[in-house]
Amino acid sequence: MNRTEFYEIVKKEKLDKYPVGDSKNVAITPYVVGCVCIDGDWCVYENDERGSANIISKYASEEEGLKELLRILRMKKRKDELMRKIRR
Repeated sequence: MNRTEFYEIVKKEKLDKYPVGDSKNVAITPYVVGCVCIDGDWCVYENDERGSANIISKYASEEEGLKELLRILRMKKRKDELMRKIRR
């Protein structure tokens, strides 16, 4: 999957409410997830409340990194849905 396909899936599955960083640099804003190339590795990261990036995993290809990033976004959505049910 390339970036275009990734963003189409994100939009279709309504995952776009979760902030995703761009593909060129690690974002410095809080609570952002993303996938960037660092020294030849595709790193999937998540920022904490202060905007500090924590690398979750590294992959050899962008496709693998985007698949992992999509999995993380789906988990966040599922968690939010479960929390809404609990609060009712």
